[in-house]
Amino acid sequence: MLLLIFVIAFGLPARSKSEQECYERMNSRQQREGDDEEAVPSQPQFKVLMSSLLRPQVLFWLFEVSLVGAGMAVVDSFLFVFLQNELQASTELCGYTVGVTVLWELPIFHFSKELLSWLGHDVLFFLAMIAYTTRVIGYTLLSPSSAHWVLALEVTHGITFACMWISSIDYSALVAPKEWSTTFQSILQTALTCVGGGLGPVIAGFVMDNYGPFIMFRGVGILVGLVLLLHITMVFIFNQGHDKFLAQIEAERQEQAENQSNESGRNLLTVESEDETTTPTEELS
Repeated sequence: MLLLIFVIAFGLPARSKSEQECYERMNSRQQREGDDEEAVPSQPQFKVLMSSLLRPQVLFWLFEVSLVGAGMAVVDSFLFVFLQNELQASTELCGYTVGVTVLWELPIFHFSKELLSWLGHDVLFFLAMIAYTTRVIGYTLLSPSSAHWVLALEVTHGITFACMWISSIDYSALVAPKEWSTTFQSILQTALTCVGGGLGPVIAGFVMDNYGPFIMFRGVGILVGLVLLLHITMVFIFNQGHDKFLAQIEAERQEQAENQSNESGRNLLTVESEDETTTPTEELS
């Protein structure tokens, strides 16, 4: 891991090609307008990242991603222990659970564009959390005689991960400032695998050690279910959600682009006016 961090820090470019081209265009435009003192810096401005990242809607999205990541990490860490110790399941059944977890990921990822267009980001998150809650609550209803039904529950993992990931990748790309697009993707991955994936098994392991796996899985399911209800309330009662926020972002950027266009037009008129007031003597010289 240390070697990987070293390679990333010193061996990879700081910005993608599209990000660098964005800065070059902005600098070129401001230089043509004669605004050298306020030219765009060659490095991304950290305050732009923080102003976008610390918006309540973005923080809630990262919280949801972290929660789903924690939930998936809990299952990855403790499902086999639960199956073998509590349900006396065979190692073959444990192996089969790995195979069926990805069955629904393939078609969902294949039709990701259509799903985003038809359902939107909020509904995809609803489906992800409903599938996860069903999965872990279902574990607690199993017994040694019905342990094989875990295969049906494991199919829902594909729904959870694929729906959450499709929604989050697109959400991240739309929310991020252009110069910070790759950083936002890294923050998304960090929230899922480091924050959620790191804290989830630690906290759940403590609960499992003290209260047992049934309480642990039921508790995680209830927690994700409560966040699902909160998200549903935000969308259908307060008219606030991921799709609403993305529409707001798009409107803000369109307004900003129009203002910049109008400002450029005024600067051009000013230059033309100055040229028209040139005296004949100056023209002859």
